[in-house]
Amino acid sequence: MTTPEPDDADDRRLDAGFATLRARSPRPDGALLARVLADAERHRPGALGWRGRFGGLFGPVAIPATLTGALLVGVWIGAAPPGSVLALEEALFGVELLAGVADPADLLAD
Repeated sequence: MTTPEPDDADDRRLDAGFATLRARSPRPDGALLARVLADAERHRPGALGWRGRFGGLFGPVAIPATLTGALLVGVWIGAAPPGSVLALEEALFGVELLAGVADPADLLAD
């Protein structure tokens, strides 16, 4: 089975068809454009109310500051766990694993 050679006339007709379709491209009506622009205006950062103003106040500093705060809270809970964490640990594992770890002097006693 052989592939037929492309005919130049077919290529010209195809190019002409594409040119015709490009010339007749649909234009959106004014109502659609108005709805799209109104929706875009609602999603602008300044249009979000107090959250937009608050986010704009700190800008890109907010993300690292939040991560740093979460890190510090995690270290604090890990170093000196509150009683509720110890109670949950005892309920889950049946023994108190963190009781001796909270005091650094116990680690150096051996």
